[in-house]
Amino acid sequence: MYAVPMASETGPRGAADRRAFLEAKREEIHARGLRSYPVSSADEVREVLAFERLFDALDGPIPIKHPFFDLRLELGKVLGPRISYLIAIGDYELGDLELLDRHVKKGDRVIELGGGAGLTAAFNAKRTGQPVVIAEPDERLFAVIRRQVELNGGAVSFEHGVVLGGTNAKTVDFFIDEEIWFSSMKKEVEAHGLERERRKVTVPVLDAGALFAKHAPSVAMIDIEGAERDLFATKIANAPKKLLVEIHSPHYGDTVAAQTIQAIVDQGYKLVDQGGWTFVFERT
Repeated sequence: MYAVPMASETGPRGAADRRAFLEAKREEIHARGLRSYPVSSADEVREVLAFERLFDALDGPIPIKHPFFDLRLELGKVLGPRISYLIAIGDYELGDLELLDRHVKKGDRVIELGGGAGLTAAFNAKRTGQPVVIAEPDERLFAVIRRQVELNGGAVSFEHGVVLGGTNAKTVDFFIDEEIWFSSMKKEVEAHGLERERRKVTVPVLDAGALFAKHAPSVAMIDIEGAERDLFATKIANAPKKLLVEIHSPHYGDTVAAQTIQAIVDQGYKLVDQGGWTFVFERT
């Protein structure tokens, strides 16, 4: 396993400096709240560039241990240098992992709508001892997610497509970005002051109720980049006992976020926990 590279990690105090940096970073993440994005310092920008150089120089992925959870992971070119750096310091889906640590137990059957980099899938498979189901439109991520899960002794299966509510469409255009977290159904997106160049693909539209009926999950984790605002507008059949829903309030504002929470409550859930943008609901 590789140690996480850190600009401050020099000399005999390197390990202690690294631990202090990681704990300070964890406190920063917890203080970020519902409306803030990660902001990179000058040192962190250099670390991202270091990952970029590593990926250019190496033939294969970089194996690491997660700094806060017992997870073995691989970082590589598909994830990109910025996300890889954030994973390495624990600043990627930390709140989700902490919520899963509190709310997912052995024997749970988990479905994830939106697979991301595979960290939560790896955690869920390891914690529950059950295969995890991932619904994900970006097929590039299937091999990445499967590898993260298998590194931690788990198994995973995939449903290819976008989970949407309020539509009868069978397919939808999806725009693939080189940096995975900018992929979405939006034709144009701006990040870091720049318009992104993205590739259009056509993917199936998946129905949440049909997925729940097919896989009978006890827990659903939902991170669908803003589409959650419409997902709960009508009653979802076969919904599981517990939901972890990322509500993207910076994208559409507090009013829509509040309406989304209320729509979930109206389906028979109560709000029981929250971390970052992710809210935990249990069926009453």
